[in-house]
Amino acid sequence: MRIVPLCKEHIPVASSLAAAGHAQERTHVPTLPVREPQHYVPLFERLLRICPGAAALDQSGQLIGYILGIGPIDNFRCTQRGVHVAEWAHAAVGDNRAYIYQHLYEYIADLWVKNGCFAHAISLYAHDELALNTWFRSAFGMICGDAIRELVPVQGHLATDIKIARAGYEHIDLFLPLVHEHQRYYPTSPLFMPLTGLHNKEYFEKWLSDEKHAFWLALDDDQPVGYFESSPAHSGARHLIADPGTASVCSAFVRPDCRKGGVGAALLSRVVRWAAESGYQRLAVDYESHNIYGSRFWTKHFTPVAASLMRIVDERVVWAHSNRRAEDIW
Repeated sequence: MRIVPLCKEHIPVASSLAAAGHAQERTHVPTLPVREPQHYVPLFERLLRICPGAAALDQSGQLIGYILGIGPIDNFRCTQRGVHVAEWAHAAVGDNRAYIYQHLYEYIADLWVKNGCFAHAISLYAHDELALNTWFRSAFGMICGDAIRELVPVQGHLATDIKIARAGYEHIDLFLPLVHEHQRYYPTSPLFMPLTGLHNKEYFEKWLSDEKHAFWLALDDDQPVGYFESSPAHSGARHLIADPGTASVCSAFVRPDCRKGGVGAALLSRVVRWAAESGYQRLAVDYESHNIYGSRFWTKHFTPVAASLMRIVDERVVWAHSNRRAEDIW
């Protein structure tokens, strides 16, 4: 096996491998949109113009694996620059998939670090156990997931003593404190995601101006206790679910003292009905895997289709590298 730079001559085979990976995930989750090899050709062409990739070739020169990251991304979920590899932007085939992945990463990670990218992320298909195990064993840990569901009735206990209403401009002052409570939740343990800003009234005035956006408010005696935001498939979703037939839950929160009472399920039920009435075919959500309460809810009502993993390389390797002379170390 040889590892060489990924180039445009590899795109036809790489696109076929990308489509095959998506098709394999569809055997587990048939509601995913269909992807043909031609779908990926412009994605490879566009990304290869700005980012380096690596290709694994067998003895006959046939492409048996590749990896292509999007970057550099400043402050990529930390203070470091980073790179993200989408679920379609990598593949390894044959009996030695783990071996191929390991050596593709060895090749490309060296280039990433030499260019100041220390946060390395990759998205994997949720049912590809070999790939998940390989990357977990390569110092990567899960940071978020993507999941999907058909537009069928929500199972389980649904709160019936609350009102679910679609909020408008006149409700912003009512629900904004609940949104801020949600945003202040993320810096707490075990999420530890920094609070760098709060949505204001002007943000929601602009957001609600798009008729495809919907803000669903759960009210208990006219007091807000939870909300869901829904929209077409949004930019935070993985490419495998980005499709005109996909609607997304793009934010959700239920007050801690109201959880386990069926408020979230009632909100989800209303969003599922909205998606069906709006002509969508499926509903998607992306979530932080270390959000204990959120991830429990989403994986109960949705089927995972992608897992995103990350590794943070110790930036001291820039100066504490293997070429240091012994006499310079003190």
